[in-house]
This record gives sequence, C-alpha cells and structure tokens, in this order.
Amino acid sequence: MYAFKLLKINDLYFKYCKFLERMLQLRRLDITSLLGGVVMAELVRIFHNVSLAEAQAAVESLVQKRNPTIWEIAGTKRVLDPGMKKEHQTLLLLYSESGWTPAAKLCSWIEYSSLSLYKSRILDPLHKNRMIEYDGGNGLAQISPLGITVTERDLLPTFT
Repeated sequence: MYAFKLLKINDLYFKYCKFLERMLQLRRLDITSLLGGVVMAELVRIFHNVSLAEAQAAVESLVQKRNPTIWEIAGTKRVLDPGMKKEHQTLLLLYSESGWTPAAKLCSWIEYSSLSLYKSRILDPLHKNRMIEYDGGNGLAQISPLGITVTERDLLPTFT
C-alpha cells in the first residue's frame, strides 16, 4: 500500500514539473484558465514547502493579465490613452503589475509633474476609496480586489 501511494505522489510530482515547464514556455498563457489559481497555489505550497501566501504570490507572478492599453518598452510602461484620468491610468498600471509597485515608478510611468503631488492627489484618494493599498512609509502601492473589479468592469471593456 505504501509503495502504491509513493508511486502516485511521484507521478503527480512528475506531471506537476511538466506542467510548470510548459507554463514557462507559454509565458503569456493565463494559467488560471487551465488550472484554478487556488489549486495551483496549493501545488506550489506542497511541492516547494512554502507558506500559502508565498505560493499565491508565485502563482500571481506567473499569471499575465492581458491589457491592450498598456505598452511596455525597456522597463517603462505607458497607458496608450493619454487623455485618460490619472487615477484610471494608475489603476490600469497596478492591474498590469503583480505585487507591490514603487510610487516613484508609477509617477514616472504616468509622467505626473511631481511625486509628492501624485501621492497626495492620486494615491491617497485611491487608497481612501480602497481601490489600492498604499504604504506611504515605504512608497509602495498594490491594487486591491475592489480595484481589480472596477478595472475589469469599467476600464478594460472600453478598450477591447
């Protein structure tokens, strides 16, 4: 019985490794369309012996959110609609990122006049409305689940 369980675990591990190899080859493929993010995070957690939060972060970093309004070149991102409100540009840029993003980088990408004004006029109100989580002490921002919902419902459909 023990040998049978060991064979099943080895088989599962082999399939998992092949799956990850295939995902790395198809970087633009949305992994969540093939396998639920929760299941994928659990596999990462089990086989790599990491916490659930670390596993979820790893899976999210592999998932690429397709966004036709964002253009990335040489590490710089641009929203291709310069007339869009700066708040909406910020949401789109954070939506395209996985994890925390420095406020200075966002300010540069949006070409806002000054970082301090960007923080007080854009990031602080978005944080207050719970669209983003903004850590002013470290100067980092991350889109919230509410911000993701608003971006997918209101901003993305206008460009697809």
